[in-house]
Amino acid sequence: MSLGLEWHYVGPDHSWRTLPLTVPAYDPYVPPLELNSEQRRRLIDDSYPYTLIDHFQLTDQELLDRIPGPDQYRFFRACVALAERYGIRDGGRILMICTWALLSGEDFHEQPEWSKRLEDFAAGRRTARQIGEDAYPMVEDWQE
Repeated sequence: MSLGLEWHYVGPDHSWRTLPLTVPAYDPYVPPLELNSEQRRRLIDDSYPYTLIDHFQLTDQELLDRIPGPDQYRFFRACVALAERYGIRDGGRILMICTWALLSGEDFHEQPEWSKRLEDFAAGRRTARQIGEDAYPMVEDWQE
């Protein structure tokens, strides 16, 4: 038995969405609920951009504010996909790719120097600190 006709929820782009509720002739649910490997992987993958948004909300709201709220989920999902293309799957290094994208723009990886940096980062030839010092050198100016 359905508890309503529709389920209303806020999508990742902050827009209202509707999911019609239906009553199947046969209820396939048999407790306990168990996800197969593909369902588990997809749930984690689809949730991870929200974890990244939370991280930046807690640690650097000003940096996060460079991306409009309705576009944040899509932005971080694209960053995770970029990391995946370079074979990067660990959270700390994905976080660095997100940070670089926030600082340099979402298409930063299309610049030849960034493509090389990301290849080096993925292969372990350069650390995030080394890349940061190269890409964002500190300039000290003692003149007022």
